[in-house]
Amino acid sequence: MDQGDFSNAVILTALGFAAFDDFLYWYTTKLEHHHNCGTIGCFVSDEFRYYWGISNMNVHNYKAGFIFFTFAEPFGVKNLFWRKVFLASYTFFYSATVALLSVQFIYRYWAVFNVDKLRFFTGFYWLIWIVYCTIFGLQYALGACLFLGLDPVSTEYFREEMINRYETNISTLPAMSLVAYDPADGSTRWWNLGGIANICYIVNVQYGIMIYCGWSMHSRMEEKIKNFSEILKKHHNQFFKTLVLQITAPTLILFIPISFINFVPVFNLDISLPSGALLCCFTLYPAMDSLIVMSVVSEYRKTAEKIYLAFKNFANEVSGLRATSSVGATSTSRPITASRPE
Repeated sequence: MDQGDFSNAVILTALGFAAFDDFLYWYTTKLEHHHNCGTIGCFVSDEFRYYWGISNMNVHNYKAGFIFFTFAEPFGVKNLFWRKVFLASYTFFYSATVALLSVQFIYRYWAVFNVDKLRFFTGFYWLIWIVYCTIFGLQYALGACLFLGLDPVSTEYFREEMINRYETNISTLPAMSLVAYDPADGSTRWWNLGGIANICYIVNVQYGIMIYCGWSMHSRMEEKIKNFSEILKKHHNQFFKTLVLQITAPTLILFIPISFINFVPVFNLDISLPSGALLCCFTLYPAMDSLIVMSVVSEYRKTAEKIYLAFKNFANEVSGLRATSSVGATSTSRPITASRPE
């Protein structure tokens, strides 16, 4: 298949999945109010959450700690242990997604400077990257379960706050938490802080790979393209701008939110903040990544404009046909009156 046809097929497939998700959302969801819950999981139906694969995740930062929890019962499961497994799966997919970003940058770097190594992305070699993402996903999830599990100290620390904020008993919820300092004597809870160290290691490894590949491409690109034609130079410069923005985007919507949630407890500020809304930032990345490419690279932008104009023309034709049929129906339904003789 031609690369252009393949790209168009991928775009149409993605649009089809997005349309299906949107239809299913409105078909299954009845809007309801949930006290102090700002994540999208609070507003969609259980059926849609089961399909979507997440379960009403929320985070709350309180003084020297944070608590990560869910109200939902995925697939009707009421057992607290299995609900904690579903909660841990969210951390797995977050870490695997971040790892996949670094893989994307490795591919781009090799595609420009070491084409021979692209064989590791073909055939059975691609399983290497699935294993790579899975390892970091498991490290994040298992580390969260090990270091951030609820204990008597953290349970009592958040009990009153959860009643006041969410009108719920913390003992009935699947949750993970961090309390940086013991409320009794102020001593540092190093075991909990080990959870932050684990998260920082994972995030910094992936971010370091992205920065290294991006900087290496910047520093070596001028020498690489000096003998290229003007058109190819233009394309490479556009792709470099795309690369810079694609490093900036995950920094803003993936790394900064998770860093804020993790490090605020260390400062022991007198705050009570439903920070679950920051989790919504994670879902922005796929759309933002595509918009960056379509906005900066001229060929993608022209293709997007053609698709937009084709859709606009189609919509205008449909609206014109509706207007014509409406006028026709009005004229045929008009009563015929005979003129009165003089």
